[in-house]
Order: sequence, then structure tokens, then C-alpha cells
Amino acid sequence: MINRPKLRISYAEAAYEDKYSFPLETVQGLLSIADFLDFAGTLVKWSVRQRITANLFTLEELRHITEFGKRYFDYLQGLVATVDRDVLPGLERGGRDLDGQIPDLEATYVAIYKDRSLTDDLAADRPAALQRLINAEKTASARYKWKASRLREFLNLADESLKRGRGISDRVVIRVSIGNSGYQDAVINTEARVKAAGRTFKAPMQISSRPWDLSEARGLSQFYVLNPKAFLVLDFVLDENLNARADLDKLKSDLQQGTNVVFEAVKLGGETAASHSFRARLR
Repeated sequence: MINRPKLRISYAEAAYEDKYSFPLETVQGLLSIADFLDFAGTLVKWSVRQRITANLFTLEELRHITEFGKRYFDYLQGLVATVDRDVLPGLERGGRDLDGQIPDLEATYVAIYKDRSLTDDLAADRPAALQRLINAEKTASARYKWKASRLREFLNLADESLKRGRGISDRVVIRVSIGNSGYQDAVINTEARVKAAGRTFKAPMQISSRPWDLSEARGLSQFYVLNPKAFLVLDFVLDENLNARADLDKLKSDLQQGTNVVFEAVKLGGETAASHSFRARLR
């Protein structure tokens, strides 16, 4: 008896499906900032470029990309300030006080004037080289500003979505915190039961961090294993695949007003493995 699995659901809520997207022109602008994609891509294990190209994000992915975007926006603003406040005024005064920064300025110069050397050009014709360098720095500043504006456009929309807490999907999920405090694996059906609005609904588990990448598990042949001492947050979706549309519409209406819900995790034989009663309200 002491070695048996022991399931407990500590929390449950009703929410809309975790799916976010944005206007195509905004996403295309973000994809054009290649250095931001490279920067953000080094900070997470999943592909930032893939998520943005597909224009589908989970809430957690959107939070990460928004945080990275804000940091990179600040970086771009810093570059603009450095060029406009420090570099260009110095160059326009003749550039003598910037001679020690030639190695740093070389990269911007070469990026605009391919196959040229700033050091060699300054030695050959300093006034002409300085003018070319001024033009290069102005071009670089304009690029930084353009990238910052594209990034700011996305960040504004992302912040609005995060504050609203609602994505683009109208499908309802039941999100539960479930743990196994026993010393053996606990096996549950990937199809749970949800009792609300005078009905019993079938709710298949979404076991992918990106639910649209996974066919919803269904049927008694599917199962999920919770290891001993495991604690997980899982989503179970309520949709027309397994439930009547009219019943779902009634449930959604009740949830928008607030209603009592009973969630039941189910054993493979159909018995209740763990249950949790809660007051749910969609927002």
C-alpha cells in the first residue's frame, strides 16, 4: 500500500486555448531583423525563427520573445544614441578625437563600402574618407532606427496580448496542476472527464508545448505516465471532436458567467484516478 501511486490535483482553471498570432506585416517586419533572430535563437532551445515564420506562439513563447525583444530594442536604442550623439558630431569636427576608435568604425565603413579599408582610405585622402565614413554612420543609424521601429511595433501588440491574456482561439481548455506523491508510476488516460453545465464532457490531453503541432490524444488506448514525485501542469481541450457543439456553446456561456466545474483524471479502466472541484470563469 505504501508504494502505490498517489495522484492529487491541487489547482484547476478554465481558459482559452494557448495560441497567439499577429498581423502578417508585423511578423514580416520582425523576420527582417536577422540579428535579433540570431540573438534570441541562442537563448532558448526551440527555434525562434520557426515560431515567428509560422506566426503561432504559445503564451510562454510569446513571453520569452517579448522579453528578448525589449532587451534588443534597448540595445538598438543604445547604438542609435552612440552614433548620433558621439560618433557623427566627432566626425563632423574632423574626426581627430575618434582616431582611437578607427578599429570599431572600420566595421561600419566596410559594411557600406565593400572591399575598402578605412585606415588606407584615411591615409590616402582623409577628407574624402571622413565623408564616406559620415555617410556610412548615418546609414547605420537609419538602419538601427528602422529595426527598432519594426521591433517596437511587434512589442506593442505582444504587450497588449499579454495584458489581455487571451489568444486567437475560442476553444476552451481545462488547465490542471497534478502531482504524484506516491512511489510508483501513475498511469492515467489521456482523455479526462469534465462535468459542468449539467453535462459530462470528454477532454483529451494536449501533451505538446505547442498544441497545434500534435494530434489530440483520444480513446482508451492512449495513456500518460506520471513518475513518482512528479508535478505537472497539463491542458485538456474541450472541442467538437468529442463533444456536441450545442453543449460546448452552453458550457462556454456558463463559463463566461462563472460556473462550478468538476475535473476528473481517469484510470485506464475508466475509474476516477483523481478529481478536483472548482469555480471557473473565462476571461
